[in-house]
This record gives sequence, structure tokens and C-alpha cells, in this order.
Amino acid sequence: MQNSQDFKDRNNLIKRELFARAQHANSLSKEFEKIMLLPKIKRQKWVEENESFLGQMFDTFTDDSMMALDGVELDNQGMELSMEFISKLRVTMTMLKTIMGESKRLEG
Repeated sequence: MQNSQDFKDRNNLIKRELFARAQHANSLSKEFEKIMLLPKIKRQKWVEENESFLGQMFDTFTDDSMMALDGVELDNQGMELSMEFISKLRVTMTMLKTIMGESKRLEG
């Protein structure tokens, strides 16, 4: 009986965390969209000024993807949250790579 409750508690904890991280990834995507709309010179300056933040984002995304993969033991709702999170993370990561890639092309 306790194992069942432990599973439910862990499942609920992971679902709350996935939901929160999905919302954070969504917020970051919206901010990255604004940055992508900046003129190229301003975008390059933003990347230079936020280089350590961007490095941290890559590390966080790696950790977050591992957390989402941990969802293999989740119930159906947890799996849906995990898939939603992975989708939002993928969009955010693509935008981040685009912003950083454009900055490197401008430098070169």
C-alpha cells in the first residue's frame, strides 16, 4: 500500500515540476521571439551581454530534458505533461540556437 502512495506522491511531484518548467520554457520562447525581432546588431549585442545566461540555458535545457525523460514511469496525465514540456523545450532550444548562430555568423 505504501509503495502505491509513494508512486502517487512522486508522480504528482514530477507533474507539478513538469508543468512549472513547461510554463518557464514558454515564457523564455516569448522572450526569445522578441530578441529575434531585434535588428541584427542589437541581437548580436544582446547575445554578447548575455553569454553566461545563454550557457546556463543550454545546461538547464539538458537537465530539463533528462527530467522529462524520467516521465516514463508517470501516469497518462504525467506523460502528456512530459510530452508538452519536451515540445516547448524543443521550440525554445531552436530559438536559442538560432539567436546564437546568427550572432556567430555576424561576428565571422
